[in-house]
Amino acid sequence: MTGPVTDFNCVGGAHWDIIGRADGPVRAGDDVPGRIEQRPGGVALNVALGPAERGCAVRLCAVVGDDEAGRSLVIANNGSSVWADSAYRSKKNEAFVDRVGLVSHIHRRRRPGKPMPPHIRRGNATRPKHRAPVEHVFAVQKQAMALTIRTIGLARAKTKIGIANIAYNIRRLVQIRRAETA
Repeated sequence: MTGPVTDFNCVGGAHWDIIGRADGPVRAGDDVPGRIEQRPGGVALNVALGPAERGCAVRLCAVVGDDEAGRSLVIANNGSSVWADSAYRSKKNEAFVDRVGLVSHIHRRRRPGKPMPPHIRRGNATRPKHRAPVEHVFAVQKQAMALTIRTIGLARAKTKIGIANIAYNIRRLVQIRRAETA
């Protein structure tokens, strides 16, 4: 590597942190005035915000709910574009992307029994370079880290994925640091 890293991929959590702060000491059974703050949170989102604020290109891959909280999180952290495989193209997803003011770059499918029109083929050809860095993370977790999710309960599955994301990020940081010193 010949210069500083300016391109980041972050995979993991993105959600709202809701923080309550008391204006004074809190004792059991007391009612103390205070305030509640809501701000974007989650490890991957927090990590992504630092480089983004310094002008670096950042790709964030996180699951966000299709409810008011999820939509407002997408709007608050508007990266302006959504990149995804054709498996995610649906009228519902396209309506959501349009409603929150993002640009859809979701792959298009060919119609069953019909050839792919040339203009759609050209459009689809431009999309992999944006998706590949994020897909790379999943490929490393699946192959090199042998990540298989077989758990009982969603909380355990989320924990296993979260630990794999942390391990990947540490591994990637070591690679970047070695390249910088070489």
